[in-house]
Amino acid sequence: MKERHFQFLILSPLKRTWGINMKKTLAMDLYKNKKVSLSYCAGVAEMTKEEFIYYLGVNGVSIFSFISENEFLEELVNA
Repeated sequence: MKERHFQFLILSPLKRTWGINMKKTLAMDLYKNKKVSLSYCAGVAEMTKEEFIYYLGVNGVSIFSFISENEFLEELVNA
């Protein structure tokens, strides 16, 4: 009888995958809208920073933001 009370805690693989994808999507949206840091978003997505940066790239989101071409060129020279 006790087992029936806790069955709702066991998620099917499909529900787990859906939940993980929702976390990743939320984290990407937060990052794109400059709401929180990359590190925070990686934590929300349950990924390392490197994994999250790769995930952003695969989804067409750049981690670089330059106001102008001159700013980009200046950073490139200083790199």
